[in-house]
Amino acid sequence: MNTLAKYEKYFYLILLIGFVVYFPIFFNGFVWDDFLYIVNNTQIHQLNIPVLFGPGLFNSASFYRPLSSVYFALVYAISGQHALLYHVIQLGLHILSTILLFIFFIGFFDVSVAFFLSLVFLVHPINVESVAYIGASQSELYFLPGILALILARSKIITNRRLIWIIVLLLLAIFTKETGFLFLFLVIVYRYVFVDKKIKIFLIAGISIIVFYLLARLMVANVGLGMGTFIAIAGLTFSQRLLNIPLIILYYVKIFFFPLILGIWQQWVITSPTIVYFLLPFVVCLLVIGLLVALILYCKKLPIVLTNIVKGKKQQVILRKDHQHFLQLLFFTFWLIIGMGIIIQLVPLDMTVADRWFYFPIVGLLGILGVCIQLVKKSFKIQSRLFLYGAILIICLLSVRTFIRTFDYKDNLTLFSHDLKSEPDNLMLRDTYILTLMNDGENNEAFTNAKIGSTSTDNSYATRITDLNYLALLYEQKNEYPQAIQTFKRAIALLPYTTERDLSTSFTRLLYVNLASLYLNTSDYPAAVALIKNQGLIKFPKDSCLSAELETAQYDLGNSTQPQKETEMRNVQSNKQVNTGSMPSPEQLVKLCGFTQ
Repeated sequence: MNTLAKYEKYFYLILLIGFVVYFPIFFNGFVWDDFLYIVNNTQIHQLNIPVLFGPGLFNSASFYRPLSSVYFALVYAISGQHALLYHVIQLGLHILSTILLFIFFIGFFDVSVAFFLSLVFLVHPINVESVAYIGASQSELYFLPGILALILARSKIITNRRLIWIIVLLLLAIFTKETGFLFLFLVIVYRYVFVDKKIKIFLIAGISIIVFYLLARLMVANVGLGMGTFIAIAGLTFSQRLLNIPLIILYYVKIFFFPLILGIWQQWVITSPTIVYFLLPFVVCLLVIGLLVALILYCKKLPIVLTNIVKGKKQQVILRKDHQHFLQLLFFTFWLIIGMGIIIQLVPLDMTVADRWFYFPIVGLLGILGVCIQLVKKSFKIQSRLFLYGAILIICLLSVRTFIRTFDYKDNLTLFSHDLKSEPDNLMLRDTYILTLMNDGENNEAFTNAKIGSTSTDNSYATRITDLNYLALLYEQKNEYPQAIQTFKRAIALLPYTTERDLSTSFTRLLYVNLASLYLNTSDYPAAVALIKNQGLIKFPKDSCLSAELETAQYDLGNSTQPQKETEMRNVQSNKQVNTGSMPSPEQLVKLCGFTQ
């Protein structure tokens, strides 16, 4: 405690800077997947531990995160659907994570360098998504116990009590998010590289942790190790995903050094090698890797120079090879590699890239930069004042960009409309923006965006069909029935150019139901009968809604004695299926609208 007391002023500075830079988030609401996972997730609306550890939105398909659900259930029990407390706690967790990272960095670097690196982590714009987006609280929730376990593992002597604490903290990180497993590897590698090579006890502890996690996941929650397939990157073959790696790496490098353009929900992919999207990023990645390898080799040969004073004169004596910087570079390079390894789509994730995924790898990159700064300061004897001015300038620039970015997370309309300006080709984001506009009654703006999406030849057929469905519904709301009918017909005409992988069966069915309902509402019963008999029921012979609509149309034509007038109300509801409710997640949007990329 006495050792940490001398750094108390740095702790307060981190707290102050973090509070000032992220202050606007306190006025923001829920955005994006917050509605699905928090606002409308009844599972977390009760503090029922067995339920929270069982199957649910946080424990399904590709992930098992029961402690995340417990966390949100606890906050929901206090705050309900008021976003302020979520933001306050999330920022507090980020600030505390930064303080712990500063303490960890002190073991490697000068205090000034460690403080500078920690501030970069605190205010870097790439971390805004992890701090301003409530659903990304998992970033801090797994990082906090993970970095604390790593700090405890630095002790040369590990008592049984300390070992138990390390295991508990690692379990907390792992049950919060799968990325927590990486801290287990870091603990083992750190012990081996910097303390001693006797890591048997940590290997045994690691295996026990993995077994315990798998038993809880497979036996308690009955959650397998499957992976969702509703997004673009998951639809690619492994070799095609490999083609995306250079561009993915370049994205994170670019955002780290030049965080000007930030965006959410990025689903872009490349399916074949091109000069711009594969060859150039590949060359850049090779250059970066080459520089890093050269730096590691340089540090391996770097001698340590001690200055002795003999008879009032300074003498520099080379005593031995110094592997300090070499080992530090190896450790932080390992940190960066394993962090990037889980986000470069070797295993498909639910987006191509996401800023919040860099919350772990950024520490490895900062550690590498820390070693470089130390070397430059020693080699060129940079004055402390010059380093101070440069550090202040960088932190100020990053802070301003982060401060501005926090305003984008005010609400869905603000976030989606802003990011669409920098991501005009983000088709999933555009469709969700249209749905948000419709939910909020902004039908004119929704109409404009749907019209653009439905006529753009750059869009996939699936995207154009989806936008045509929105456009038809909006025409119907404006009582422009002929245009609505023609728009539905255009959407149906494009169906042969898609597959079930592009458009879900439920959405294809919805097109026929919506158009048939429109025919009924406009009393065009012959058209309704022809559509349902010749197209709808041929594709969906057992569909009860289409059958009911057919009975209604035939009754009004005098060809049936079994009227189903109540069907019309159900049909109206069918028309509104994509126009009501809260914001869906990517997967929910696919199920709701049939859209995939």
